[in-house]
Amino acid sequence: MTPFDTAARPDPDALLAQLEDAVVVLDDAGRISYASPPAGRFLGAPSEALVGVRAFEYVDPRDRAAVLDAFEELVTDPATSSRRTEFRLLGEGTSVWLEAVTVDATASDVGGYVATLRDVTEHRVRERDLERLHDSTNHLYAAESVEESYRIAIDAAVSILGFDWCTLATPADDGETFEIAAISEHAPLEVGDRPFGLDEGVAGHVYQTGTASVVDDARGSSRGKPVDPAIRSALTVPVGDWGVFQAVTTTRSAFDDRDRNRAQLLVTAMVTAIDRIERRRDLERQNERLDQFVRYVSHDLRTPLTTAAGYLELMVDDIDGSPAEIAHVRDAHEQMEAMIDQLSTWARGDDLARDRTAISVASVAGHTWSSVAPESASLSIEMTRLLEADRTCFRQLVENLLRNAVTHVGDDVSVRVEELERGFAIEDDGPGIPPDARDDVFEPGHTCSEAGTGLGLAIVAEIVSAHGWEIAVTEGSAGGARFEITGVDFAD
Repeated sequence: MTPFDTAARPDPDALLAQLEDAVVVLDDAGRISYASPPAGRFLGAPSEALVGVRAFEYVDPRDRAAVLDAFEELVTDPATSSRRTEFRLLGEGTSVWLEAVTVDATASDVGGYVATLRDVTEHRVRERDLERLHDSTNHLYAAESVEESYRIAIDAAVSILGFDWCTLATPADDGETFEIAAISEHAPLEVGDRPFGLDEGVAGHVYQTGTASVVDDARGSSRGKPVDPAIRSALTVPVGDWGVFQAVTTTRSAFDDRDRNRAQLLVTAMVTAIDRIERRRDLERQNERLDQFVRYVSHDLRTPLTTAAGYLELMVDDIDGSPAEIAHVRDAHEQMEAMIDQLSTWARGDDLARDRTAISVASVAGHTWSSVAPESASLSIEMTRLLEADRTCFRQLVENLLRNAVTHVGDDVSVRVEELERGFAIEDDGPGIPPDARDDVFEPGHTCSEAGTGLGLAIVAEIVSAHGWEIAVTEGSAGGARFEITGVDFAD
């Protein structure tokens, strides 16, 4: 006597019919030898009518080759015991995706390959929508204007998230109401409308609390009536201090947590894009002001300075001798002229390496030395190679380094220009620069001399950077300051 009454056991088909997943058994040619009742629902035919049919006939041609390859591997490769594939069902206009997990059961009483089929259409749709949403965020980051970012966000909300219509509302200039900044087509409002106050309705509550809201039935909401009686469901998401995003539909209970999360992702990307656009606009305005400032310094200040210098020379001609006060005024004029020249150079930034050509360091250093150093100073040049650089700016670089040595060491300074493997060095025999101060010498305004402009070495650093080189401050062979410039491209 068996412990169970076999007559009372349930029918396996009846059990399988209760499952959402389908089960089919295939022979080694892919023909169906058994199909559970749910298989008929998936494949559009009674399960008994599927027996003897090759299962691959129900696979969309776009996916059929991959499914056949996976099954062939399962049949022919002893090391493969199971395979998982996803495919679209055959059918005009169909969008049903199935997942098939097929295992080798040929050694069991089943005597075939058992495939469990599951409908993964919703999962696939979610993946597709996430990919499209990701593409939209990339478009947002590439937007050239705030208005363009609004349009991209609204279009994505309608076409990807599937909202009937949606709005972006921001506080108006009056500080009391919302103003519609953007809205989808066929909506009952227009851009510029001010439909409610900042503390009114669902939008006002969300804006004040910073918490998203899902209203399943707008007609029964305690926070106010919708602007259109056809509206039933509403999803409202705060956009920080910027305002609110709101999506509505004409059906009840249309939104869930997934909708809210995706809407939050979309508006976050929009705000990031807007911040980037506004920062770029601020930078453009700053650059424009900087250009105007440089033009003012370079031209407008130079004119009265030239006039003052001219009158100074007339005064010298009329005065016997050359009083020390006049010499001080002349020095001040020369220092102002140098500051104007160096400030204009420093403000050029990346343009400092615009026109590169082959340049002799020895030639530039030799010609420059005669204009910056007194006869008591000495210069030795141990370099013969040519390098690629902007001629005007490279001359400025060398002049500033040589002038820096004369200014900080004195009229009897000895300077040496030395060739390096990938660059050159300029060093003097002065007291040098303390290690803890070497990082500061390239900062604009830093100077240890009353005669210095505070821009000379800053300009050197700008020219080096614009050429893609590197500069370092070390101790020279005689204990003085040594500037090594490396990363240079030689012309020969």
